[in-house]
Amino acid sequence: MKLLAVPLFELYDNTARYGPQLSAIPHLLSRYNFEFVNEDGDVVAMTPGVGSPDGYVPKTKVLAGDDTDMKEENGTL
Repeated sequence: MKLLAVPLFELYDNTARYGPQLSAIPHLLSRYNFEFVNEDGDVVAMTPGVGSPDGYVPKTKVLAGDDTDMKEENGTL
């Protein structure tokens, strides 16, 4: 068996190639609403297609180590 990365839009209505179970995944996912929650428990995005709340500014979080020692200038460390 091989694992293959396939975009969801390619699975949709493509039963001949991927079979009935896999081609039904986009349809099944469309029945759910997803909420993306930040660390404070606030909903920052949701599906289907609702924009971010007013005043929300996305931020980057460093997950591994600190970035305070990085001094990068002109592509050199």
